Amino acid sequence: MGVAASSTDLQTADINELERDSGFRPGEVKQLYGRFRKLDRTGRGFIRREDLLKIPELAMNPLVHRIIALFRPTDSVGKDGVWQINFKEFLKALSVFSEKGSIEAKANFAFRIYDVDGDGFVGHSDMVEVMKVMVGENVTDEKLFEIVGNTIEAWDVDNDGKLNFEEFFNGLSKETIEKHMTMTFKGPERIY
Repeated sequence: MGVAASSTDLQTADINELERDSGFRPGEVKQLYGRFRKLDRTGRGFIRREDLLKIPELAMNPLVHRIIALFRPTDSVGKDGVWQINFKEFLKALSVFSEKGSIEAKANFAFRIYDVDGDGFVGHSDMVEVMKVMVGENVTDEKLFEIVGNTIEAWDVDNDGKLNFEEFFNGLSKETIEKHMTMTFKGPERIY
């Protein structure tokens, strides 16, 4: 796909491919491409972590660094050794958070946020680490350990002391997933 230099230069074939891959409508693809180009102020064709931090919906999330890390594997770096994503990767990552993103894709992304050590399970230490970032100093460590322990105990069907994806997914409500894993991408003022 040869994405052009501006949103008005996107070719129909590019838009159709991006629509198919991301689930965004053609107008949304063009709009998000325009936003991407604004974030890519130097015209490099990719954006870096610091560029993503300019998106208010991401920047205000206490888990922003975990979220950005999951946009693309950390070992995927540019020629200069810096983490970066191109427009297609950017669109694919955002599609999870779109209103059209499936519940399963949203839950999978949330699971990956909580699976800090990347072992395919959410264990006690994983959940404590994420919850600590979310609640900060508003909850004592003792209370946090209690909440995490009770959550894992309640959701852990196979009683192995950790949550696999199915247990994690079944423990969350559809409403919780939708509420916490959906962003609105309307109007240019929403991203800068």
